[in-house]
Amino acid sequence: MDIFKILNNDIDGLTDEEKAFADQFNYTLREKIMDELVECEINELINNLKVDKEIFKEKVGNIFINGKKGYKDMPMKILIDIYLSKMNEGDFVNLIESISAV
Repeated sequence: MDIFKILNNDIDGLTDEEKAFADQFNYTLREKIMDELVECEINELINNLKVDKEIFKEKVGNIFINGKKGYKDMPMKILIDIYLSKMNEGDFVNLIESISAV
């Protein structure tokens, strides 16, 4: 199975068993990415509050004024791009490996 096809939700040509695996893999990966991104965002806000109250106020104000699109409705590609911008490729590989163990 091609991991990139699975990440793009391209399940054409897969058996029913492989489709079920791909669906479960994508669901689990999506949930883990969202959990880690939320944790990262929270930690950034907390650190900003501790270090510079004005930066914290600016970020929270920006969320209230401009809104924050939730991760839940984002396509997988965008979630992965955000994840890689905040973490690193090694973290992403570890995340995928942790799902493979499930």
